[in-house]
Amino acid sequence: MWHVSLSAGTRYLAVLTNMLSSSERHYSDRYVRSADRHRAVVSRGLLRHLIGQYLAVAPNDVLISVGDHGKPFISHPMRFNVTHSGDVVAFAFCIGREVGIDVERIDPDINTMMLAQNVFSASELKQFEALTHHEQVSAFFVSWTRKEALLKALGDGLTKPLCGIEMSVGCSSQPLLQSVAWHPHGPASCCVVDLPLRVGYVAALAVCSAIKPDVCIINALDAA
Repeated sequence: MWHVSLSAGTRYLAVLTNMLSSSERHYSDRYVRSADRHRAVVSRGLLRHLIGQYLAVAPNDVLISVGDHGKPFISHPMRFNVTHSGDVVAFAFCIGREVGIDVERIDPDINTMMLAQNVFSASELKQFEALTHHEQVSAFFVSWTRKEALLKALGDGLTKPLCGIEMSVGCSSQPLLQSVAWHPHGPASCCVVDLPLRVGYVAALAVCSAIKPDVCIINALDAA
């Protein structure tokens, strides 16, 4: 798994822009805010660069397609996923297994109780309500990233509700997957792990495999 600080990645905007396809450049140019344009260029450019490093091809020669629910893929056994939040962009790669990754910047001022019913199942909500306010903020973002990563690995994107996934609640607990409402074999065929990235952020990785993955965390600019 690779990650990069957007503020650091913008130093390579010219190089990364040259790696994009014409449609990707057009897509990034549609953003009004320069920060959004830079994020689009850095995330897509580095994705092409990393795939090119893995496959020993030029970044411009990487053909990236998009699935039914918006998940990008290539015609190769290697699977990948991209996520961004705040100043962080992260990339996950896996051979032969679908993978999903999510990162979120922790916002201590967010009304977690108002959003909790959209994220937690009924039994999870009971556990969540028993936590202190400080614990609730951490538990909310940890659970959110775990479930988002799993949705991405399953290829469901935002088409399925987070509350349909039942997992252990609380950052002190390991992400134990208990059930997926629309995927009866989910707990037996998927694995979710927390990722330590940066202070103020939480992240999670999900793999469609019953075996816990070995994760190596590297700064993407080390490969640039």
